[in-house]
Amino acid sequence: MKQRTILSAFFAGIGILALFPNLVMLFMPAERMESAIGSALEREGYAYHSEGLRKSFPLRISFANITISDERGPLLKIDDASARLELLPLLSGKIVVECQARMGHGEGKAEYQPRTGEMEFNFAGVRLEEVPLFRTTGYGDLRGVLAIEASFSGNGPASRGELRMTVKDADFRGVRIGNVPLPDATFETVRGKYRTAGREGTLESLAFQGDGIYLRIRGRIASSHPPASSPLDLSLDLMPKPEFMERQKMVFLALARYRTSPGVYRIPIGGTLGMPVIR
Repeated sequence: MKQRTILSAFFAGIGILALFPNLVMLFMPAERMESAIGSALEREGYAYHSEGLRKSFPLRISFANITISDERGPLLKIDDASARLELLPLLSGKIVVECQARMGHGEGKAEYQPRTGEMEFNFAGVRLEEVPLFRTTGYGDLRGVLAIEASFSGNGPASRGELRMTVKDADFRGVRIGNVPLPDATFETVRGKYRTAGREGTLESLAFQGDGIYLRIRGRIASSHPPASSPLDLSLDLMPKPEFMERQKMVFLALARYRTSPGVYRIPIGGTLGMPVIR
């Protein structure tokens, strides 16, 4: 009988420990939670707005119509998002948060462990034309279907991560770097891979296989706060076919100084992530 009492008390204690974070968050006012989220984004240089936060038990918080902006205007619009604390990992001392989001036609899911900084993230079906970031920052009229997979671990200088992306059926029009125009083109596939270690980031390759042209961007993107101020040290290679060049003569005349050999252009890109420039 004594053994049964001890076991009952043990499991009751585990249950209380598992429920405690839920109870704390459940009784915390929604306004205070939203204020904390807004303050965290403000420290990164962004403004946050949503149409409200809802809580449910066991712990789940949901948001509707989120807009994240900076001084230039809206960057992201998320139709709905939610985050919940997974209960089973708590029994082994782990805190795991599962997040889901929907942005236009795209849907994403992430799993995050705050103590270790581990995160697995994937987003698929995002239409570039539904992301206000590109119009707000003046990148041009970008279309296509984006998919992203990422994994990160560690915090601060010990952080490590990798991000892979693809864009299908891409169509890029009116793209400029600073005041220099790039050729309009359609691309069957765009593939990219980015690695980060601490505050150092390397864009190993961002390759555009297009109709009559091939582009590749490589180099370094050092992380900074806010992210838009991250310095760039990149190289853009353009390899157009003669008939493609003929169709867009004026663009390639403007790029003539960057031609390294017939049909090959190498363009150095500096500035910041928020304001790239051709050096």
